[in-house]
Amino acid sequence: MGVVRYFVAIVIICGGAFCIAECPSIGDLNGDCSVDIEDLAVFVDAWLDDSAAGPNLNKLGTVDLSDFAIFSKHWGEMGYPLVINEIMADNKGAIEDPDEAGEYPDWIELYNAGVIPIDIGGMYLTDTLSIPTMWQVPTNAASQTTIPGGGYLIIWADGDTAQGPLHAGFKLSAGGEEVGLFDRTGTRIDAITFGGQGVDESYGRYPNGGAGWRVFTKGTATPGSSNGGVSADAGILISEIMYHPASNKYAEYIELHNITDNPVLLYDLAYPENTWKLTDEDGAIEYYLPSGISIPANGYLLLVKNKIAFHEEFNPADSVQIFEWIVGGLSNAGEKIQISKPGEQKPDGFVPYIRLDRVNYSDGSHHENFDKLPFDPWPTTPDGTGKSLTRISMEAYGNDPDNWLSAEPTPGH
Repeated sequence: MGVVRYFVAIVIICGGAFCIAECPSIGDLNGDCSVDIEDLAVFVDAWLDDSAAGPNLNKLGTVDLSDFAIFSKHWGEMGYPLVINEIMADNKGAIEDPDEAGEYPDWIELYNAGVIPIDIGGMYLTDTLSIPTMWQVPTNAASQTTIPGGGYLIIWADGDTAQGPLHAGFKLSAGGEEVGLFDRTGTRIDAITFGGQGVDESYGRYPNGGAGWRVFTKGTATPGSSNGGVSADAGILISEIMYHPASNKYAEYIELHNITDNPVLLYDLAYPENTWKLTDEDGAIEYYLPSGISIPANGYLLLVKNKIAFHEEFNPADSVQIFEWIVGGLSNAGEKIQISKPGEQKPDGFVPYIRLDRVNYSDGSHHENFDKLPFDPWPTTPDGTGKSLTRISMEAYGNDPDNWLSAEPTPGH
């Protein structure tokens, strides 16, 4: 998405090139999981350009010799262009187990974004990232465990390894957990942490193989093919964040935006007491919206710390709905905030919550929190100067610093 990620790679020799588990985060300018002559062509085309975010590796001035020095250090690196592309943790009827009629187990879809077939035999899948070698893909079934270039492979997370090489030794939790793919040395290739899932809803990358994730509604999961189902997020996104007001710390707010042409209910119609909620990383904020609330088509809703303080500081749109969470506050240094909706209530009364949008913002001065970057990529001016964090594109990935800018506050507009 334009942000260059840095990491310390565990390097092994692979076909004469440097092969790392993840795709190279530096120098892979065309996104083909290798640093080669095609990337050099992209670099040359951007020479002395001050607007070329990708080739400007040091994020300073124009694309010049200092960027080329960084680029050349990663020449020849290549990795596995494999991603966890889609998961379903509450499969009741979406797709049947081909090895056991009448069974509908959880599943994990892997996608090979490259052009060369990759045999994942000997690699590992886990639902506990601290145990990377939980289940090893069998090494004696290459015809079943090889993913063609641009192809997909479904792993059945049913805990029944006796059924075949594509049946993992663990199950997924519909309440949410983590899934990781690791190479044969135990080095991570990809990992995802997901929240609660509704029945037959999947969680997948969108666009297909990309950095963003969406919940796809029942009946629109795409196991074994490109992601493009109907988004279950109902088009409600976090569009503006005021985490550090200039003069009154209680004037914090978060703006939600309905980007669709239809009103969206913020509660479960079958169980109206189950409403959408706002939470933050450390649990200081856990606010459930009132029942009966909706956001009109293309409209906004504001969640504020304190209504009185908010109105003293800002001039929101006249028609916008405003609700105050009161307990807890947004971190001035940065944290994760997310909006979630209730999933299908279980017979025992348990209600899983499905994360719809999350932003892990920062104040631009905590590079130590970005271990793959030598700097904090978030803008600094929203930290107490009167500016807010404003989302640039509603269609692009929300949890990406490149999709946020510092701007004058416009709550509800």
